[in-house]
This record gives sequence, C-alpha cells and structure tokens, in this order.
Amino acid sequence: MTDVDTILREHADAAAAVEPAADGWAQIVARLGEEPPIVVPLVDRRRAGRPTRRVLLAGAAAVVVVAAAIAAVALVGDDGTTDLTPAESTAPDVTASTVPTTPTTEPPSPPASTEPPPDTTGTPTTTAPPVPAAMPDEVVAIVDTDGDGLGAVVRLGTVEGQPDGTGPDSEVRSVLVEDPPFPDDAPGSATGPVTLDLLPDGSVVYGICCEPAAGAVYVVGPDGGEPRLLGYGEHPAVGPDGTVAVFQLYTGVGTMDVATGRFTPLLVDGEPLMAGPDDWATGLTWSPDGRQLLVDWLLHDMEAGTSERIVELVDLDAGTRQRVALEGAAGGEAHGTFLADGRVAFVTGVPQGYDQEAVGTGIAVFDPARGTAEERFGALRITGLDTTADGGWVLATSEDGAVRAFTGADLRDEGTVARREGLQAAAW
Repeated sequence: MTDVDTILREHADAAAAVEPAADGWAQIVARLGEEPPIVVPLVDRRRAGRPTRRVLLAGAAAVVVVAAAIAAVALVGDDGTTDLTPAESTAPDVTASTVPTTPTTEPPSPPASTEPPPDTTGTPTTTAPPVPAAMPDEVVAIVDTDGDGLGAVVRLGTVEGQPDGTGPDSEVRSVLVEDPPFPDDAPGSATGPVTLDLLPDGSVVYGICCEPAAGAVYVVGPDGGEPRLLGYGEHPAVGPDGTVAVFQLYTGVGTMDVATGRFTPLLVDGEPLMAGPDDWATGLTWSPDGRQLLVDWLLHDMEAGTSERIVELVDLDAGTRQRVALEGAAGGEAHGTFLADGRVAFVTGVPQGYDQEAVGTGIAVFDPARGTAEERFGALRITGLDTTADGGWVLATSEDGAVRAFTGADLRDEGTVARREGLQAAAW
C-alpha cells in the first residue's frame, strides 16, 4: 500500500482532473465504477397564492461523491490494482472460547395484567390545548357612536367578567378611525365598517361594506391616523404570518398584499375558492398554522328566491372543503373560528334570509376529524366570534353591544368583559 503522502498527492491530482463541466459526472463514474446518485429537488408543499421554496440536494450529493472518491483512491495499491481486503488485525480475539463468561439469570416475568384494554373509540382526535394566558386588557371594535350606521374603529378596555352579562359601558381608550372614508369611485354606497382584524404590528385592517357591489379594505396604524386604502374587497382576515385574506365579488377568496394591495386568488385543487357566481363570503378566519381557512357563505338560489348560510372548512394544503354544521339544528351557521385544539366553534340558528342579519342563537363546536358537532350554549344572540392568537380566549359579540369571553377549547364562560352601545364587531 502507498503511504499517506502518496495517497494525498494522487487524490489532489484526481480532484484537479475533474472539472465542473458536462463530463464531470463521467470522470467520477469512471473512477468509482458506478452510477452517480440521482439529485431530486425537494419542493415544499405549495399553497395557492403564497410563494414556494425549493431546496436542492446537489451540495449534499457532491459531498458524498468526493468522499467516495477519496475512499477509492485510498484503496489503490502500488501495482495499480484495487485492494478491497481489510488489513490484518492484531487485536486479540475476544470471541475465543477461552474468555470466561458469567452465567446470567433471567428476571422473572411480570404477572399478566387482568385489566381490560382501554377503550379508544371515544378518545378525542384533537390535541390538548395550552393553558390560556391572561385575558387581553382591550379589544378593537367597530362602534356606531352617533347612530348614523357608519361605525368608528376604537379600542375598548376590558374588565373582569360580569356573570349576569350586564355592566357599564367600557372605556374608549382611543379612537383609531372616527369618520371612516370610502372610495369616491367605488360602486354603490358605503354602509360603514363591518369587519376588522389585527395585523402582527398592531395595525388594524377593516372592511367597509357597500350596496349593491363589493366593498373596500383599509388599514390604519396601531395609534390611528389616516386610513390607507388597500383595495376592493370585503371581510379581511389576518393569518398568523400577516397574510390578509379578503373576498371579492365574482372573483372569490384571495390574499391582498398589505404593501401594494395586489389581490391574488386562492385556489383549492386548482379551482378558485368560490361557492357560486351569485354567492357571497360573509366572513373569513385563518387557522393558527395558516393552512386552513374558515369561510362563512351566503348562498343564493336565484330561481327559488331562497338563501342559505353555511360555514365551510377549507384545507389549502390538501385541497379539500368540509361543511361545518350541527346535525338537526334549525337555521344556518356563521361566524366560524378556530379553537386551540384544532376544533371549530361556530354560531347556530342564524336566519337564512338574504336581507336578515347573521344573528345566531347558540354556539356549537365541530370536530373536523370526526365530522360531528355538539352544542355548547343556547338562548344567546351572537353576532360574531373571534379567537386570540394563542387560542386561549374566544370572544362573542352580541346584539346588545356586549362582548362575552370564553377560555380555552372547553369554552368556559367568563361573562361579559366589554360593552358599548352601538358595538357592531370586535377582535382581539
């Protein structure tokens, strides 16, 4: 065998001879005597409307090839042949029969259990929720302060829950938008902000509705100021990474760039996220991981002159759509929101009429894995639901301007934590 210096010199000469050209693989194959590894690009799961990242394994493959080349050079003998016989070992043979052995005693086997196997048929399919953090000390709300229907965007302080659902009006800590603007060139007429959500930096994005066409989406800073028009659309919803989803009439659900206002349609299994050309999305909610979207739909049967309100769970990665409903419940569903354990809370008993407000009479919880729901609360007048970013708290707005708080995935009622006459929507 050659010495170390000779091996290193031969390896350096071999490496210099292999150029990164089209025949580079051929030279390495000739030296190794085998086919090169296949380099396959790994592509992250694609979500429509969001960038896709690609990771190539070319660098890792090159490292493997160089290592193999070094090994091949090291095995070349002085006469040019390849010596694949391992060197004779001088270590003592520890397997010889002369090595004394100590007899071992097997421990006694434990007695067979008489307990029956656990029944897993009723085991929940969701993960345990985290312990909720302290309740937020304020909510961002839309409040009609002067009765003209054009609600202002304000911050309201929260208080310890009132068990009887009563209490004084909450403190208005700041007014972010007092007189909401509306684009002069927008079709239809403004009816004021109807939905809102919070961006990661504390800014507020809100949607103004109009009749008879689609509305407009604005963003305002954490401390207020002049609202900035993002574009046309309704019901903006902010995802965990700041992605804003909106609904555009005749286009469907898509994302809107906060910097440019550019709208990109979301695709599900290659098709636009729509229900029908005459159907409207009346609410959107992102899942905590940004892979799913809850859509409140107002479906119209133009020939029959009827309408239906439903909630749909859309898995953007899997390309599936699942109806969220409580079997046997009267009325429609609306105001879906995600809980910390992956289940969905939604409002039941919502009137189906096109010209009626989406005010429900109860709250139910839907398990996507099982496809079933159970009612949790009834005899309520709920106009909306929203969950904190950590999933620990759920708020419910009601017809009388109250904000009721529930903790965790078990939805423990903590009572009314905020109230304001003329309150139309709230988020935290």
